[in-house]
Order: sequence, then C-alpha cells, then structure tokens
Amino acid sequence: MREGVPFYLKTDQPNVITPDLIERFGQDNPGLIPYLEQYPVELRRLELPPYHSFCAWITGQLVSVRVAEVFLERFEALMNPITPEGVLKLDQEQLFGIGLTRVKVAAITGLAELFVSEPDTIEQMLTDGVPSEDVITYFSQIKGIGPWTVEMFLIFNMTRLDVFSYRDLVVRKGMQILYDLPEVPSLKEARDLGQSWGELKTIGTLLSWAVMGE
Repeated sequence: MREGVPFYLKTDQPNVITPDLIERFGQDNPGLIPYLEQYPVELRRLELPPYHSFCAWITGQLVSVRVAEVFLERFEALMNPITPEGVLKLDQEQLFGIGLTRVKVAAITGLAELFVSEPDTIEQMLTDGVPSEDVITYFSQIKGIGPWTVEMFLIFNMTRLDVFSYRDLVVRKGMQILYDLPEVPSLKEARDLGQSWGELKTIGTLLSWAVMGE
C-alpha cells in the first residue's frame, strides 16, 4: 500500500494503462500526444469489495478527494469491512455522525438493500460482459446514485476502458486545456469531442484529470 496517494490509487496492482494502449489512443488523437507524453496516465484496480467501493465513491460525491478520504476513514472506523448487511444493522444516526448528508446516507442504505435483495443480479452486473451503460442504468435506480458514482466504480473497481465521465466538471475543464478551448465545453460539446476517444474513453477521462492535477 503506497502512502501519499489518493485512496483510489492505494493498491499494488499493476497499471492497466499499458504503453500499447497509450499508443493506440495517440494514433486516434494525435493532437493529444504531447499531453500523453507529459502526464502519465495511471489506472490500478481498486482492491475493495464492490459494496465497500461504491460507498467510497458515494461519500466522495461533490467533495474534494481529501474530504472524501476523511469521510471514508470515519466510515471504516465505524465498521470494517463495510458490508451491506452491516450497514443495514446500523442506526442511521451513526452514519450522520461521521458527517454524511441525508442524501448520501439514503444512497448507502438503498444500495445495501439492493445488494441484499438482488445478489444474483448484482453478480451479473459486475461481470465484464455487461455493457458499461447497462451497469450505470442499473445502479442509478438508487436515489442519490447518479452516473458519476457508477462511472468511478467502473473505472477504478472494474478497470473498464470505455468510460467517459463527461458530466464531471473537472474532466470538462481538463478537456478545455487539451483542446485549447476558449471556455469549458458544455456536456454536449464534451460528449462530441470525446467521440474520437473510441473504446479507450477512460484514457481520455484520466488524461483530463491529469492535466488538472487530479
């Protein structure tokens, strides 16, 4: 376990973004090659069970990485491992007590109920054969869980390479730099620009974060 890095990179797993993937991405996006050479693109599988990982991203919604880590540390101090069965046994006031909002507590408990009530469907959704968009649709049925949360899970827990988190403002700010735009692209503009990223949209997402120092 490496110190001094965000929780989502605290793993000894190898970088799945190999040089040949970078080369393929650069061939389709030659204008981005200087940025690929300047900013290392790193993705390592997050070594957390699925429910625990989802909770990490739920606690990280709309806050900085450091604040998210504080919430996660408090959550893990409250119960470790973080399991759906364990969460459903907690008094919700205990979750409020670590600083989580009502929306986040509702998402964490709603997701726990889904994991407990639909284990077979959950297992199916977490296989490599299910399209990323279907995974996003399935888990977004839980109130308080939107596309961004599921995208983070797909990127860091499942190491999917086709995830374009264009709804993330930091990604769009990064794209403004990458494409030398006069202003932050709109959702539609970002989505259109990202079409050239093909089946390696995760690399574009990570590169956009990298140029922003994330």
